[in-house]
Amino acid sequence: MIRETSIEAYKNLVLSGLLSERRREVYQTVYKFGPMTSGEAFSYINRNRPIGNLTQSRARFTELREMGLLKEMGTRICSVSGMTTILWDVTSRVSPITIPKNKKPEEPERNEPLIKFAELVREMRGFQNAYFRSRDPKHLETSKRLEKEVDNNIDAILKTQLSMF
Repeated sequence: MIRETSIEAYKNLVLSGLLSERRREVYQTVYKFGPMTSGEAFSYINRNRPIGNLTQSRARFTELREMGLLKEMGTRICSVSGMTTILWDVTSRVSPITIPKNKKPEEPERNEPLIKFAELVREMRGFQNAYFRSRDPKHLETSKRLEKEVDNNIDAILKTQLSMF
C-alpha cells in the first residue's frame, strides 16, 4: 500500500524534533503500520515496556489530528479492545508548525495548585496503602491527617467554584 506521506518527508518530520516523544511514537507507529486504532497503536508502542495510561496515549491522537498529521478514516472493530473505535491514518501534511531555529516550543503552562493537590492525594494514598499492608498505627494517623487536608482542599475548590455562579 502506498502511503500519502513520502519517506523523505516522514524522516524530516521525525528528525526535526517538532514532536514530543509520545507524539513521535504515535505518529511513527501509525505511519509504519497504519491505518490502525489507537488501541492497536498503544499495544504496539508498549509491547516491550509496562503499560502506561491509555487515555494519555489517545490524547496524542487528538493532538496529532489538530496538528494536521493524523486523520480519522472511519471506524472499525479494534483488535485489542474488541470495541468499535476510530481508525487513524497519517495525512500528507508533514510540517505541523514552524519553529525558528534555536527556539524551542513553549512548554505548556503548569497548573501548580492542581499539581500540589495531586501530590497531596498521592501522598495520602501512599500512607493508606502502607497502613493496609502493615496495620501500623503511625501510617493510619498520617493517613487520616492527609485525608483531612484533601477534604479541606476539595471544600475550598468547590466553594470557589460555586461562588463563581
